[in-house]
Amino acid sequence: KEALRGKSLADVKSAFTPLANQSDYATGYVLSDLMTCEKATIGANKSLQITLTHAFPMLRFPVNVPVKSKCEDNNTYQYSVSVKDIVIHIGDTPYRAWVGNDGYARLIVDGSNSGSDITVKSFYTLQGKRTETSATVSSFASGLYYTLTPSESVLDDYKFSDVRVGDFYCRNSSGSGFVLPKEASLPDGLKNNCLGIVYWLGDIKGDNYTLLDSKFSDSGTHGLVVSLWNLADPDNGNANMLWTYGSYEYVNTWLGSATWSDGNTKPESFSSIQVTDKKQGYANTIALQEYNKYIKSHTAGSGESADDYGQSGKKRVKPIIALESFRTAHAAPSNSSDWYWPSIYELKYVCWGQDNGEGTSGKDMLNSQIEKVGGDVFFSANYWSSTEYSDYSYWAWYVYFRNGKVDYIGLKRNDTYCVRPLLAF
Repeated sequence: KEALRGKSLADVKSAFTPLANQSDYATGYVLSDLMTCEKATIGANKSLQITLTHAFPMLRFPVNVPVKSKCEDNNTYQYSVSVKDIVIHIGDTPYRAWVGNDGYARLIVDGSNSGSDITVKSFYTLQGKRTETSATVSSFASGLYYTLTPSESVLDDYKFSDVRVGDFYCRNSSGSGFVLPKEASLPDGLKNNCLGIVYWLGDIKGDNYTLLDSKFSDSGTHGLVVSLWNLADPDNGNANMLWTYGSYEYVNTWLGSATWSDGNTKPESFSSIQVTDKKQGYANTIALQEYNKYIKSHTAGSGESADDYGQSGKKRVKPIIALESFRTAHAAPSNSSDWYWPSIYELKYVCWGQDNGEGTSGKDMLNSQIEKVGGDVFFSANYWSSTEYSDYSYWAWYVYFRNGKVDYIGLKRNDTYCVRPLLAF
């Protein structure tokens, strides 16, 4: 400090060369941002009044860069993706920038080359690949900031074979499904196309008793998608509902000898919606749809209550009716299973996360992704599954999404829980 006393501003600036590594805010960026005052004045009550200005210019680079890629439906989509490991070269000198909360990487530069063209290059990692964008700056002026605009990157085709947990699942105007990378920041148009988030990878066809074979004939499923929205109670629009309309029985008992309607054939191997170790929510949903048809068309006989049957029968399963409206409001892609009510085995991994045995890691990831595109984040609430409990006909399985607890003491006719549909793709 003593050595700089009486020196010019240029001398002071030369003694405070910005650091090459400014990635840490306190020890890099702030220590590079020299503030100076040309003149101080004495104000009222002998207060010292100074106006500080930035001695150096600042360069900023957007963390989200524009990209485009061809997706499963063979259409090309434009969006942006967050990049990592940003290094900015000014001439031949590399600098590491600090990433702020406003979506920009920021770098204090000394501007000593002002008056001559300066080549600025930005290197960053985009979906695992090192990418470069460059620009020419003719001069830097103290106290100003300069924004580098990255050129659009063309990514490799993004297909179902590339899908990862956390990816966005979308539907195009022709009714076909496609996925976009989980790192993507979707423009409003694509947000409107988004239906859900991929939460599990794998094949569930074998768990559904041939009922998915016609939809995925050549190969198995790629994975499962959680809808962005809960089902709405068909009577009041609430986000939670009863399992039935007030009466109950073992749907499983009916299923054993049931004849399905409208030409549907019940697979001989499918005899239970009480299975807790299979991803058979699709099969459960088909069975419960057929059960509701039976309740609505059945006339109460001897020993049966007239209130339980007919068009308003109390034994009807309410989430199945809610699902009918949901499918109309949020049409599923033609190359999917359509929306269905998850089994307990599928539902618990929504909360836990794939390959986890407890907790809420899955829910936390899904909520983070849902917030990016709009939708119903998961509450710390109970969520119904389509799986009956085997010992008592008035209970069904559910998951408590506050902590991931799985339980079966959900009273079908008394407890109002949320329902979140899935689809397989």
